[in-house]
Order: sequence, then structure tokens, then C-alpha cells
Amino acid sequence: MNAAAKQTVLRHFTYGLYALTVKREGDEHGITANWVSQASFEPPMVVVAVESTSRMIELIRDAHHFAISVFHEGQRDVAEKLGRGPGGAGGA
Repeated sequence: MNAAAKQTVLRHFTYGLYALTVKREGDEHGITANWVSQASFEPPMVVVAVESTSRMIELIRDAHHFAISVFHEGQRDVAEKLGRGPGGAGGA
């Protein structure tokens, strides 16, 4: 990964509301997360808090990866949709 791009991305992680998404067996799932933090610069790693009873943990473990997106101010409707997902892992 380009060092400048990595630095730019990791500097954008501040307190806020994020979309945590995962794709498993062709289905997309997502939740909102409000605790994301840089864990390591080299290798580039982040840590995210997910409720222990959330179905999302199982989905992430099965997929072995996930994506984090920062919400823009105008994306309140998307954040609300993900926040209301059934079983803690609504469809994205």
C-alpha cells in the first residue's frame, strides 16, 4: 500500500459514525459503528468495537475481512438504515 495513501486514510479516523460492512456468500451486510481506531501503522490495521451479541461478528469471522466507511453529513438516511438492521447486521 502506498505510504502517503495509508497515512491519509488513517488520519481521517476520528470519533464519529462509521459504516461497517461485510460481504458473505454474495450477500452484503452492514451496521453502524461509532468506535474505530488506528491500531497499527505498519502493518496498517484498525480496531473496531462490535457488540458481542451482534450477528456481525459471525459474518466477519466467516468472511475474514470487512470494510469501514466514514459517513458524510448528508448520509443520515444510510446511517439510520444500517442502525436499524435486523439481528445486528442489516442488509447494506
